[in-house]
Amino acid sequence: MTLMANSMILIYRVHVARAVTAGVATWIAALLQFQADMGTVLMFMFLVNMAGAVMLLPALGAWLYGRSGEPAGVLDAA
Repeated sequence: MTLMANSMILIYRVHVARAVTAGVATWIAALLQFQADMGTVLMFMFLVNMAGAVMLLPALGAWLYGRSGEPAGVLDAA
């Protein structure tokens, strides 16, 4: 994959996470206290998940596969 394709995937991930979080954020104004609390928790979890998808997964892939694209020998069965 090219650098341009990777940056577009990153932009799409962030946009989807922000859109879903904005939809759930409206639950905070609900009259039911449980719904308002769950909206706050779910919104926080969406944001943490977005941060993990944007930062943690590429770092984990680079650590496991390195720059060569082949596994680093940790998972070799032979």
